[in-house]
Amino acid sequence: MIQGESGTGKELFARAIHFHSDRFCGPFIPINCAAIPEQLLESELFGYEEGAFTGARRGGKAGKFELANKGTIFLDEIGDLPLHLQAKLLRVVQENVIEKVGGKDYIPIDVRIIAATHKDLEKKAFEGEFRQDLFYRLNVIPVNIPSLRERKEDIVILVQYLLNKCNKKLGKNIKEISPCALDILKNYQWPGNVRELENTIEYAVNMCRSSEIQVIDLPNRLKNVCKSLNETKFEGITAIKDLERREIEKAIKYFGSSKQAITKAAESLGIGRATLYRKIKEYEINQ
Repeated sequence: MIQGESGTGKELFARAIHFHSDRFCGPFIPINCAAIPEQLLESELFGYEEGAFTGARRGGKAGKFELANKGTIFLDEIGDLPLHLQAKLLRVVQENVIEKVGGKDYIPIDVRIIAATHKDLEKKAFEGEFRQDLFYRLNVIPVNIPSLRERKEDIVILVQYLLNKCNKKLGKNIKEISPCALDILKNYQWPGNVRELENTIEYAVNMCRSSEIQVIDLPNRLKNVCKSLNETKFEGITAIKDLERREIEKAIKYFGSSKQAITKAAESLGIGRATLYRKIKEYEINQ
């Protein structure tokens, strides 16, 4: 079971598990349980027989589990699976068989199930909103994926992967990203996690007119953040004595060094005349 915020790259992690396992030659079938209407989800997962319902395709249809046979099925947002389908999924997990909608026979399958959620399923199971028996069957090896802002060391790897992906998708041949542009990506907080990063890289690949992504190719929201950071960049701390000396010199230069001028300078500085004379001597200020 993979736990993480929406868009943290749970599918990428699931793909990595699949392609580094002994099932890498088999299919990898992802499905988002929250993105499919409840009335269609059962047929999407388990398939249906011909005539199972009005509008059913002639000859029926294979479901995602059947398509994933000998491979891996990735069930994203498993916490949104309706309770009546949780019972059917439990049978699949326990007995390695599926039953199509409108079907009478059980079909044996050999599938690795990787489930993911951004919800606290243990709490939902305790409150009766998710089957406890299914939760414990799915949560054999729990994995928590932090948000992207908590694992910024992954940004370099993800950027290269997404750059290659976008090159293929858009027919481009961009080889790298400039150090300055990469620094902006590393310092951004990524509220949208990996999905936002992918959107950003796709935008930059579209905008780029050379073989290297530059700062100018990034979305404005990132460039504005960079500008704001530069404007508030820490420039060091000046000692109080240095500040005091500088302001005294400024006051004397403005008012002069006569007795009346010293009085006015002391008033403008908010200190007494005697104190000002003492500090002029202490700082060795030339009158």
